Amino acid sequence: MQSDTRRLNANHIKLIAIFAMTVDHIAWTVFPGNATGFLPILMHIIGRITCPVMCYFVSEGYHYTKNIRNYTRRMFAFAFLSHFAYRFYSADFAGWKSFIPFYCGDFLNQTSVMWSLVWGLVMLRVINSPKISRNGTKILLISLICVLNIPSDWSCIAALCVLAFGTSYGNFKLQMQRLLFMTLFSAAYCVFTGGWYGLV
Repeated sequence: MQSDTRRLNANHIKLIAIFAMTVDHIAWTVFPGNATGFLPILMHIIGRITCPVMCYFVSEGYHYTKNIRNYTRRMFAFAFLSHFAYRFYSADFAGWKSFIPFYCGDFLNQTSVMWSLVWGLVMLRVINSPKISRNGTKILLISLICVLNIPSDWSCIAALCVLAFGTSYGNFKLQMQRLLFMTLFSAAYCVFTGGWYGLV
């Protein structure tokens, strides 16, 4: 019996995420700022597909990797490298000093989403660590990680999404319930950016 080649696999989903993020970045280039027209809002909505996909694959990587330490190191190395690309292409880039955290721009969006994703991976390690026996300690560490991620792109929401997917591994229904909760939580952006863009 031939396999059904029409089914989506991991590579197809990753390509969809790449396409969605490309559409989002084109929107930022063509419609700078928090544009509120129909087309830029639609393009940003398409771009939002990327976040849950990336978070899901980081959590999958946690469960599939043969060496969690090497996986974490690679993620941190990529977060470090992507920081420079992210700051270079940011709207408030003002020379090499822009690479220094909090030198310019507002408090949010000081570094790339890779910072949030790698710390989501660390959250999973904290939750599942046999060396940390007290739940209170785990909650405190995760709370501190959330604070550490607020200035990055996607804030602590991406890290918490990784945690939500990873701690419900193998349970699709629970993963979708937690993703819905994270979507509602991310609506807090309305407080900071306001209006339709905050909701997106």
